[in-house]
Amino acid sequence: MGAPMSAPGWYPDPERPGQQRYYDGTMWTEHRAVATPPPKEPASLRKLLLIVGALVAFILIISVSGNDDDEKSTANTSTTTYTPYRSTVAAAAPTPTPTPTGPVRPEGVTFRQEGTVTFAEFQIGDALFMGLTRFGAQSETKQALQWALREYPNATQVVVQGRFPTKDAYGNEENSVVLNVGYDRSTLDKINFANIDNDKIWAVRDTGFVHPDLQG
Repeated sequence: MGAPMSAPGWYPDPERPGQQRYYDGTMWTEHRAVATPPPKEPASLRKLLLIVGALVAFILIISVSGNDDDEKSTANTSTTTYTPYRSTVAAAAPTPTPTPTGPVRPEGVTFRQEGTVTFAEFQIGDALFMGLTRFGAQSETKQALQWALREYPNATQVVVQGRFPTKDAYGNEENSVVLNVGYDRSTLDKINFANIDNDKIWAVRDTGFVHPDLQG
């Protein structure tokens, strides 16, 4: 093979394209080297724009797809009707408040015990008519007797006293005892308080007095 030139150096190998071979000035030697490829040209502006455009289009597609899913989810939510669960078990009826049994402590009555005798004292209310005043005092007497029997079961006698403002001939006013009725234990055990009439409660007393103005 003839040398292409007389100066020694690396030249394209005529037998192996793409490689270089050393020429010593007179002949080709066996020294070969891979030819260094020329540097790649940078991507053109057009290719870069195509890549950017494809990326933007991909992002837009994902965004639109996500919005469609949200709209479908919203539509499904808005059209869904919630039906509350209704128990078929009947609601339990409220427990009725127990009705108190037995006597109730009368308001405004003061109780005290001296030995085996129980005293109950109260202020008689002044009603518009004497008949109403008397009725109220009789009712108060019945309640006081029942409560005394409950709270003082060992009492041998119960005395009920009622006070009422009075005025003497001289114009002097005094809150006097106008009702003072006593009941022995044997008498109290006979009284049916649930059935006795009010106007009879003073009539069955054992001792004491009732002011004439309170008598019917």
